[in-house]
Amino acid sequence: MESVVANRYATALYGVAREDGSERELFDELEAVDVLMRENPELLKLLGAPTLPKAKRCEILDRVFTGRISATLLNFLKILAEKRRINHWQGVVGEYRRLYYEQHNIAVARVTTARPLSEELESSIREKLSQTIGKQIVLEKKVDASILGGVVLDFDGERMDTSVRTQLGKIRKQILSNGIA
Repeated sequence: MESVVANRYATALYGVAREDGSERELFDELEAVDVLMRENPELLKLLGAPTLPKAKRCEILDRVFTGRISATLLNFLKILAEKRRINHWQGVVGEYRRLYYEQHNIAVARVTTARPLSEELESSIREKLSQTIGKQIVLEKKVDASILGGVVLDFDGERMDTSVRTQLGKIRKQILSNGIA
């Protein structure tokens, strides 16, 4: 049910943004507000409190966001709060992001490395993936020292794992299956 609710609200918001050509601006605002909400989960909890009257919720949103975000997004937040749907916030942001990426030919690739990527390597990965799948690439980077080296790349439902950990695991299996150990 949560994804259905989030999808409905995100689709409605995206439709409004598309009408006035503000999809990108609204995308950026949503991302910024989402960071704020994640850093301050008590705000989301307060706005979703069943005992807090609707008028008070809107007043809080006005105090926090007036002059900092567009009237469109502020009104949208008020609607979520008034209709007790603010707890679907992260789902709405995720659905809006998905719609935006879909409409603008953007794909997400998750790259895991043992150490942070250099800008040069990040750019190279983004460019090669973009050429391969024909979309702009947004890289979600993760550092995981346990892979020891190499890269694990997840995109378009596929995984390319050239990590040292995986390669060592394959060698180990070979050795064990040949009865060498």
